[in-house]
Amino acid sequence: EKEFDHCFLSIPIDQYFNNCFGELPYRSIIFENKNINYLQDAPVINFTDKNVYTRSTQWSLFPNSPSGNKNDNHTVTLEKPCTISENKGEYYYPVKTKNSRTIYEKYKKKSKNLKKITFIGRTGLFMYIDMAPAVNLHMKIANEYIKTQKDLSDQENLEFLFDFANEADSRIFDLAIMNKSLIIELKSQTA
Repeated sequence: EKEFDHCFLSIPIDQYFNNCFGELPYRSIIFENKNINYLQDAPVINFTDKNVYTRSTQWSLFPNSPSGNKNDNHTVTLEKPCTISENKGEYYYPVKTKNSRTIYEKYKKKSKNLKKITFIGRTGLFMYIDMAPAVNLHMKIANEYIKTQKDLSDQENLEFLFDFANEADSRIFDLAIMNKSLIIELKSQTA
């Protein structure tokens, strides 16, 4: 991280600080693939009872999946919840308790002193994030960082901006430009 102007780290924030305030708890999942000789009622079944598994996924029931299995064997993936100590390094769900929130707030406060690092992701922010909100949240974090930069006109930043814009969906930019006056009008009404 010393060789970069700024780092966005999606690593466990507690591990970055050597667990100085304690370890943040997570649940994990162990995936087990099994062959079955019947069809499930749906591609994904969530178990809400006391079953050892929380979910079963039969891949051949999804659209565009090969279904011409001649011997009636079908693969299902079963999800079994476990602690992070049972599945090291596979962080799925932060365990939010009063104590874990207190510990995280200490790490968050300590991280504010790091001017060249921003923590992101489930383990950096100690929060469960679905994919769609994750994209929005991290775009917001990136935009907030960019707003703090006084000079984006040096070669490195210009190359970054070019690469970012080039990789982004140009259709979004086209739509924003086409609807610029409507967006300005809408935003001025809500301000």
